[in-house]
Amino acid sequence: MLEMISHGIDISAELTEVSRNPIRRNFQRGVTMKLFEIRTAIASVVCVALSVCLAPSVRAMDDRTDLLDFKPEGFSHPAEIDNQWMPLKPGTQLVYSGWKIDEEDRRVPYQLIVTVTDLLKDVDGIETVVVLEQYFANRKLEVSGLAFRAQDNEANLWLLGEVKEFYDENVKLIAARFWAAGLQGSRAGIVMPAKPTAGMPSYSQGYVESPYAWHDRGQVRETGAKVKVPAGTFDHVVVTEEGSRGGRHAPPIQVKYHAPGVGCVKVNWVGKDPAKEGLELSKIVHLGEQQMEKVSSEAMKIEQRADYYGLTTEPPRGAAKVRSAQR
Repeated sequence: MLEMISHGIDISAELTEVSRNPIRRNFQRGVTMKLFEIRTAIASVVCVALSVCLAPSVRAMDDRTDLLDFKPEGFSHPAEIDNQWMPLKPGTQLVYSGWKIDEEDRRVPYQLIVTVTDLLKDVDGIETVVVLEQYFANRKLEVSGLAFRAQDNEANLWLLGEVKEFYDENVKLIAARFWAAGLQGSRAGIVMPAKPTAGMPSYSQGYVESPYAWHDRGQVRETGAKVKVPAGTFDHVVVTEEGSRGGRHAPPIQVKYHAPGVGCVKVNWVGKDPAKEGLELSKIVHLGEQQMEKVSSEAMKIEQRADYYGLTTEPPRGAAKVRSAQR
């Protein structure tokens, strides 16, 4: 995988508030979120959400390299996301369970919790839905982050940026990654087309310039599949491939399975996966008001720290620089 130079963050240290954007009200529940203005970007590779090692051996990704033409006028209601293959309804929580191989070649329990918050954030002039993603290894938080997604007028689902924070075995925040569309040449991309069709051309999922050079693409491999996971059996599943093509250092390709009305339920690898992670959808939860308040609070903490990541390349006073985060 590609890597970036990250910053050590002492979460007990007081970070200076740098945003002066007004508070805006969420159309979903009346919950507010202080939007932060990203002044400069620390570009990064986007961490993929799921992985598993039971994979076909043939890559079908085409050779296209074109980027998508992002037009804000094509987003009339960007935060109303009802894409059939990846709907984002506030309060929905998808729980993925499985395992991964650690640095000592041991198989350890692994879990990913993806929660659609009721928070909104403006990225590159587009109102996006904030999705909280939390990874746990042996029940300890390993990675936590936010994904900013929006839907265009044709129901294509876009990714406009991400924040990722990395924790050590003592659950201490040690590194971070961040990118957003419109900053330092970064471009938004589509994570799920409105009308996926087998054989359609591949599509850019986003673009971040060097030195971190992330340029993943997606392509529809199959439609009408049937998939069984712990959360249930799903019909009419769309199967997609995601990754970067070519080169002996190219990362493995992911094969994702998207169930209608649910979203991603399973992911396989094509190629070598050094972590050999394995995750499948195990539970779908609909959160209550108190649970959502807790989720919103956690997302806001990440958002406030991300304000800092976008302003400086130096760590807070008293915090040490750490190794590059790699995932």
